[in-house]
Amino acid sequence: MLTIGDKLEITREQGKVTSPVGQVMLTGSFPVNSFQHIQHLLVNYPETPGKVGMLIGLLQQAHLLDIQAAALLSVSSGRNADAIGCVSQSMLDIIEGEHGSHYQPLTGACAQQYGTTSGDGFGLLGKGYVAGAEEHASLALSQKDATNLMRQHGAMMNMSLTNVTGWVTTIEQDLLQLQAHPTDLSSVQKFTTLADNAYHGVDINGDGQIDPVAGEAGALTAYQQGQLMATLILAPNV
Repeated sequence: MLTIGDKLEITREQGKVTSPVGQVMLTGSFPVNSFQHIQHLLVNYPETPGKVGMLIGLLQQAHLLDIQAAALLSVSSGRNADAIGCVSQSMLDIIEGEHGSHYQPLTGACAQQYGTTSGDGFGLLGKGYVAGAEEHASLALSQKDATNLMRQHGAMMNMSLTNVTGWVTTIEQDLLQLQAHPTDLSSVQKFTTLADNAYHGVDINGDGQIDPVAGEAGALTAYQQGQLMATLILAPNV
């Protein structure tokens, strides 16, 4: 829906119809000025790889980081220095993107032998998806037609992004320590925990759910709150 238009009408139809011809019963329109920035979060953005929306890219790259953290834990059990180097660099590339100071294209051997990937090159931190999502949420909320629902869920999305930034920054710092001291594998288990937190979030208070609050929400919750920013209120057509 966010791709094809900014207005929804529900009509009353009878019989078999191929297009709406009946009376419009309910209608709803997205705020005109805020709408383009919501699209940049959830649909597409011209400057990202594949022109994906900022929150879509965030979700994809956080998931990939989670997968690579599990891969690092697996290869570390065999103390294979080449594999550890490949996977740790893969994670740094996903985090920093091509603009990062520690970004290095992976060798063909890394990809072939260990299935590593540099991600899509846009990165999570720095000028990557987290900052991009924060920027476009702020732009949406700064418009005069921004709704209270947008503001409510935008605040929860930003809290989720703050959590992601904290967890991923710690991973980045520990990866650099691992590269400097490749025989010290004491942080490897922590990578899997933090990367899983960054993607799925974590239920720290044991209430059986991950809430959009400090210390709990991850990329999945950020995406969900972004979707809720696009809530469309339907009203009777009068």
